[in-house]
Amino acid sequence: MPAVASPAKIDPLKAFMAGAFVSRSEKAMPLLSTGFDVTIEAGLALVVAKRRFRNDEEGSIEATITFPIPVHATLFSLEARIDGRNLRARAQRRAAARDTYEAALKQGKSAVLHEEVLRGVHMLSVGHIPPGGEIEVTTSWAMTLSIVNNRGFLRIPLTVGDIYGRSGLSDSDDLTHGGPSQSAKLIVRCGNGTVVLKDHRLNEGSATVPLNRPIDLTLSNWTPRDLHGQAADGRE
Repeated sequence: MPAVASPAKIDPLKAFMAGAFVSRSEKAMPLLSTGFDVTIEAGLALVVAKRRFRNDEEGSIEATITFPIPVHATLFSLEARIDGRNLRARAQRRAAARDTYEAALKQGKSAVLHEEVLRGVHMLSVGHIPPGGEIEVTTSWAMTLSIVNNRGFLRIPLTVGDIYGRSGLSDSDDLTHGGPSQSAKLIVRCGNGTVVLKDHRLNEGSATVPLNRPIDLTLSNWTPRDLHGQAADGRE
């Protein structure tokens, strides 16, 4: 649902570090788990990302969740599972999407509002998460690999710096953040070619990767071929 996000002031750098905030507050929502499922076919990558959070507040909350995807990727599916209830996003004009979201909140219903606030920077507002309730956000996007000398490269950004560049300061002067480091489960499927994960080893197509750096994959020994798909209106 493309529309504007909650009017709460959110520090985008801090939001990327924590992943989710309680709207109109400085309280971060606990991130319980993160997973990436990557399928590579003939130079095209399909990436499904799942992030799970929990409401540790005493009452129902509205949360703001910020996440990155590559600027040249196409986000084609977004779902949220709130305490067992599935919500699937559908495209609306911006004003209509805002009206739909606010009307649902007034009726006490769970609702999700999505927007791309900057190229590659996406934000969700999720309303009426019950106390102790969990929310799992699933995003699906696709993009072609970057091909250099018949090798394919895919970068999955995990921070704002992965999209807009990193600081030129020395390590001693650069910005730091506290808290324990988070990790994600990565699963990679490729039926044509060999995939290598930078700085880590794929064990039967899976690995545990840190969330403080991008996920870089390289594809080699592959053969280009025609791919066939179906548009949203059913056209081949």
